[in-house]
Amino acid sequence: MSKINFFKNKVVVVTGAGSGIGRSIAHLFSENKASLVIADKDEKRLEQVEEELNAYGVEVFSKIVDVSDLKQLEALSHLAENKFGRVDILVNNAGIGLGGPLDGFALEDFEKLIDVNFWSVVYVCSVFYLY
Repeated sequence: MSKINFFKNKVVVVTGAGSGIGRSIAHLFSENKASLVIADKDEKRLEQVEEELNAYGVEVFSKIVDVSDLKQLEALSHLAENKFGRVDILVNNAGIGLGGPLDGFALEDFEKLIDVNFWSVVYVCSVFYLY
């Protein structure tokens, strides 16, 4: 069975889809005829990726989301449910990093790092999987 047949008509949600790995993953699923709900905090990049994915002729819906905000993730889950009735594949990709000397960062930088790289994973799993 080819990849195209496997992902055709699947519904995929990708967080962090505005750039990097998330963008590439969204493209791969679109090339293989999956329908997508893509999310990112950067509106301009998200719009660009949505436009790129539309070229594959699949259904794509995008939502601006701060993955560290549970309410916004609940709205993303509702969007997927309302548009497709289900989610077959969840790519919980969004993340951030810090680099440089420790004294170059404020406490808020580390709090945001934990919010995005830990709590968002918990939140995404809870709104898409646990409930």
